[in-house]
Amino acid sequence: MRRGASITQEPAQPTIKYIAREPSPSSRLGDIGYLDKKGMWHGVVNIFDQGSCRLLGIKALRLATDWLQYITQGQHNASEQPWIDLYPGGSYQLVSPNELERYARSELGKLTCSTLVEETQASPNQQDYTSQVATCTLGLIIYPKADTTITAFITGLQIFARTLHLPYMVLHAWLRTYNSQIVKSARKQMEVTPPADRSQPLCLGLTEFYTEAWKTVYIRTDAKATPLALGWKPGINGMPGTWIVFEVPESGTVVSAGFSSSVCFPSPKFERSLIRS
Repeated sequence: MRRGASITQEPAQPTIKYIAREPSPSSRLGDIGYLDKKGMWHGVVNIFDQGSCRLLGIKALRLATDWLQYITQGQHNASEQPWIDLYPGGSYQLVSPNELERYARSELGKLTCSTLVEETQASPNQQDYTSQVATCTLGLIIYPKADTTITAFITGLQIFARTLHLPYMVLHAWLRTYNSQIVKSARKQMEVTPPADRSQPLCLGLTEFYTEAWKTVYIRTDAKATPLALGWKPGINGMPGTWIVFEVPESGTVVSAGFSSSVCFPSPKFERSLIRS
């Protein structure tokens, strides 16, 4: 990625299937469950967790050595582009720091010029906006639709993958042994929270993705929806970076809520068809 060069709108995302829109502070490797219609993960059981297995009347999977010894990990997205999910819709554009700064000056100028005492004197809000933008190494412009509410889930820049390599025969023998108990418990959950599709598949988490930083932003717009800018501020002294929201005052786009964290597991990649109802 070259500094100062524009990046095309909605670039190719890292290949992550079945993305869950709620991050997890802990690992989901070994989880059996499904995604509901809102993209939320519902775990039925974890194959290594004795507590969740006991609730179903089954025994946890036992291996020759600790299951953590079966995990490999590495960087998933060599280009260091973030994963961006807008629900239920919208578009976005990744921009260079220079473009983010130009955008910030332009948008603030439209809204603050009438409130300035002198045209040559910048408002405190504009000064703070500019100083924050100057610390960012990547910009993100979100274009929400008018008269709607969307959720923006952003992870990265760096995204890493952890993959669980289990002995094929051992895993499938365990699944065959406890298939009926797992499916029975899953059906009860699906009656309350239906799955994302009608086939009602269960998934086993064998690969998960984690990142140093993520952010969830709830965006509300009126008929005059305007773009929303964010900037990636790298961490210092070994600390993780963070996404900064640059909300323009008195615009048609409002950030109603949001939360973030330094480390998470955004979503496992699930192997389908291991268990079916």
